[in-house]
Amino acid sequence: MLDCKWIKTKKLRLILLLMAALVMMPSMGGCSNEEPSSDVNGNGQGIKSPVEIKYLVENPISEVPVEEQTDQTYYRSVSITGLKDKAVEQQINDRLAESFEKAKSSEMPPYRGIKRLIPEGSKLMWDNVSMNIYGSFNNVLSVMVNKYAAYAVPDANGTIIELNPGEYRDVQSYSTMDCLNFDLNTGEELRLEDVFTDDTNHPEMINKIIGEKLLKSQASEEGYFDMELYNLKQVMPFTGVVEDQTFFLNNFGFSMVFDYRTPEFETNMQAIAVFIPWTEFSGKAAVTERFYNDSEDLYISEEPLVKTLLPGIEKIDRQEQNFEKIGKVNAYSTASYSSAFPDTVQSKILELYTRDEKEIERLNAALADASSEYIDQNGEAYYELRVSGYSAGRFISVAKEVYAALPALPSQDFSGMRQWREYHCYDKNNGEELFFNDIFKKDYDPSAVIKKAIKTSIQNDVLSYGAGQKLSSEQKDGLLGDENIDMLYNSIQGFSLYTSGMDLSVPAIEIGDSSYLLMISIPYKDFGCDNLLIY
Repeated sequence: MLDCKWIKTKKLRLILLLMAALVMMPSMGGCSNEEPSSDVNGNGQGIKSPVEIKYLVENPISEVPVEEQTDQTYYRSVSITGLKDKAVEQQINDRLAESFEKAKSSEMPPYRGIKRLIPEGSKLMWDNVSMNIYGSFNNVLSVMVNKYAAYAVPDANGTIIELNPGEYRDVQSYSTMDCLNFDLNTGEELRLEDVFTDDTNHPEMINKIIGEKLLKSQASEEGYFDMELYNLKQVMPFTGVVEDQTFFLNNFGFSMVFDYRTPEFETNMQAIAVFIPWTEFSGKAAVTERFYNDSEDLYISEEPLVKTLLPGIEKIDRQEQNFEKIGKVNAYSTASYSSAFPDTVQSKILELYTRDEKEIERLNAALADASSEYIDQNGEAYYELRVSGYSAGRFISVAKEVYAALPALPSQDFSGMRQWREYHCYDKNNGEELFFNDIFKKDYDPSAVIKKAIKTSIQNDVLSYGAGQKLSSEQKDGLLGDENIDMLYNSIQGFSLYTSGMDLSVPAIEIGDSSYLLMISIPYKDFGCDNLLIY
């Protein structure tokens, strides 16, 4: 049951948008085929399996949003700009506007039991129609129109009970999703069959994947709940997808929408999107290649292409956890990774999963003279070790993070947190560790980009917080000076690769008895994707 007072706040607008975003997983694109078909020409012609998606290429278009809001409504529509062919651009924008207006004026959808749950006499509290771009890659555009409506409903006596102004006892809501998928070459909308290779029986393949998910989740059982299926409840035998099945795309994969148009499922009057990653289609996903030809340029932008890696699909099924009280130190250790990682990578993770006993000794020594009263007031020392492994493209990144803290009291020297981090990156195919010279072209120097990112991180992650704010101008200038930046650059301890950028680990900045980790994250586009060897 929703809280109406909460519904009427601006915060709801953001939360609703996030709810819409959670049914999918984010947006850009590109691909490559080991043996491209001779008739692949970016106009939708024949694609045969297997298609290997190594990376995605972002469409250099811009989203133009228009927002309207009252106490009871929030509307967000979008149009696009950036295509050379303005007729195609206008065709797409006209279709987007048409779909948005249709959603705004739509009546309550025919969900099972909706007239009983939201009877005549109910009071509309909130009407939200939000249009968002979820996929924009390889000359394909995927847009979703999400409608959410909430009503205060009468009780058995026909009375709407208002607890406080704008806050009602009984509230019911529903949502819908309508999706539009476009070929930016022509402005035409995509069919479900366009997503897959020509030699694929796509209904059979999708039905098998969805059927396995339903069987695994026991979606027909009482008391069922499954996060992957967003509590999709099966009430009739699943008859399979239809050709006009509602779907949308993003750079992670493909999502099918289940709502009032799929009577096999009870969705609690909410539209639910079930996500399937590209990699689960076993080389039969063609949409990343069908409409893309790198020799044809559809866009006004002259900026270099932006490429993204696909996220890994390895299930994180290895979890290590440990807690131990060592003297006056509460020591926590956690590790998470996949059993599908190469043995060499798993061994490295377990090697990193080792406490720093000297640091724990330091913490205990610092508290040796502390009174029991002081400990009762401020707590004991804290030590945490976290090791995790994740993948993107053909790379596995491993992160080790350590946090060590003493209880703080102004009259004592027991204050501050010490922390450090290190990254390692491995080739998923052979388990070998990678270094900088493995990911950049030989004639490219990344130092200027990295040093700029280090300086920005010092400003944002050190000087803006805690002890960093108390430093003198001279001390701040020293931290931002070329000598310190060069030292940190030459002390890079490792890197990790994610879908759209790179993280770097360097030694923490020490200020008094505190240390500050630098969060150095650099998008691939800052280096120029053509200067990287990761694709």
